[in-house]
Amino acid sequence: MSAPETPGTGGGGTATTPAGRAMVSTLLGAHAALRRDLDSLGEALRLLAAKDPAALGEVHARMDDLTLRQAAWQLKSFCDMYCQTVHAHHSIEDFRIFPAVLRIAPELGPVVDKLTADHLALGSLLDAMITSVGALPDADWAPAQDAVRALADHLAAHLDLEEAHIIPQLGRLSSWI
Repeated sequence: MSAPETPGTGGGGTATTPAGRAMVSTLLGAHAALRRDLDSLGEALRLLAAKDPAALGEVHARMDDLTLRQAAWQLKSFCDMYCQTVHAHHSIEDFRIFPAVLRIAPELGPVVDKLTADHLALGSLLDAMITSVGALPDADWAPAQDAVRALADHLAAHLDLEEAHIIPQLGRLSSWI
């Protein structure tokens, strides 16, 4: 994974704006939280699949440490919240961020098309994860673990592409979108 452009540089030496730097920081923070929480979800599934009562304390500790925790601490509830958060994040990108970036960098059209197509594919993976985690604990744990791994692989590649191409342009915007 290549490091995203440093906030404030705008890529290629292009000057950034305060609003652009704030948006870059916000988006990178959201991406970091998505990665961290998906890792925690995968680890919690692994621990629960082992059916070791001693692991329950660690599962609870991982749930307590989640960025996106709200009122629900159970795995299924968190999975639902995580998936809905990612769906909402992608909607904001599709309808607000990507159009704004294309206005200042129309040459990114093919990249935005790829990212938008990724959102549809990731949506299917999110839905598969909700279904497989929702069947627990009565179902086999392997499909839920496979669903988390598939989502993690695709989401990582997607976020890397977005950070490499969108973040530098986002930093150039003069106001919040």
